[in-house]
Amino acid sequence: MSRSSSLTTVSDDHPMRLVTKNRAGAIAVLAVLTLAATAKLTAAAGTRPARHKSSIVFMRQTLLSGGDANCQALFAIRPNGTNPHRLSQCGSPPSVSWSTSPSWSPDGKRIAFARCPPNLFKAISVPGCYELYVMNADGSHLRRLTHNRVDDDHPSWSPDGKRLAFTRGPTGPADLWIIKADGSQPHRLTKDRLIEANPVWSPAGGLIAFMQFHGANDRRVSVSVIRPDGTRRRDWIAIEYAAGGNFQQQVLYGGPTWSPDGRRLALTVRGGLEIVTPAGRLVHVYAVGGSDGRGFHPSWSPDGRSIAFVRFDDPRSVSGSLHVLTLPSGAVRPLTSATFPMDDEQPDW
Repeated sequence: MSRSSSLTTVSDDHPMRLVTKNRAGAIAVLAVLTLAATAKLTAAAGTRPARHKSSIVFMRQTLLSGGDANCQALFAIRPNGTNPHRLSQCGSPPSVSWSTSPSWSPDGKRIAFARCPPNLFKAISVPGCYELYVMNADGSHLRRLTHNRVDDDHPSWSPDGKRLAFTRGPTGPADLWIIKADGSQPHRLTKDRLIEANPVWSPAGGLIAFMQFHGANDRRVSVSVIRPDGTRRRDWIAIEYAAGGNFQQQVLYGGPTWSPDGRRLALTVRGGLEIVTPAGRLVHVYAVGGSDGRGFHPSWSPDGRSIAFVRFDDPRSVSGSLHVLTLPSGAVRPLTSATFPMDDEQPDW
């Protein structure tokens, strides 16, 4: 089957604008974006302290015995693909819990994540299923941080490990919130009719980047930034998705992720191989999608030399596998080889 042409362009004005025109057969690209042109924001992003984490944490979905319920559990794997091991349990029907959106603490000793408690797993479309939890790196000492009637998801640690940025909202619009790592003093950063997702704290703590969009019927998206005190909110990178494909999935699972030095962002955008790169705007574009063009969940390694991501190699399958992109060569190697009904997603390095 022949592939239709696709195009990604970046305009020369500020903020950056990515326009992706993707048709059938388009392949995913991982765009590594420089932020050096925005000096004040780059300074606020800063460089995070060196940290050592020997594993990549991720979510693995499988079918429970009998095939009447899914299990979403957290696993960890070494960057060389060895020693995959389970960190959270799902339980057994009817008492099943789901765990998702793992996030390493800066010191690598704790993992924050969203969890649907056992009594609510069958009502995952009902607001209030997911709450924030924290556990030790080995899966021990599970603690619940939030208790409410809306979904809390996408936790991201502040560089000092004292706070978490996250999203809170029903199945529609979600806002950005911040909470202390012990679950106290939650406060709202945004309040609007937009959908905000995937907040990520900059390495120095001066900024929080996130994806922002209006809804499934409006394909205007932006990577935006806001200061942790709720000020200086601005759209940073504008993206316009063409018709076709699972638009909301592309946005929710596309990033962004900071480089360890705070000077770049990585995100996955469904586009083609024809790339326009004005100087100082787009550093590089790597083709990372599988045969059906789906590549999601980028996560930068602590040393800045690699990016973990999820790739779907079979267009007929819903099973993603973890891969690692080596910089700057662009070489890609697999970490896991999930096949249906297994699905590996949401790596955090």
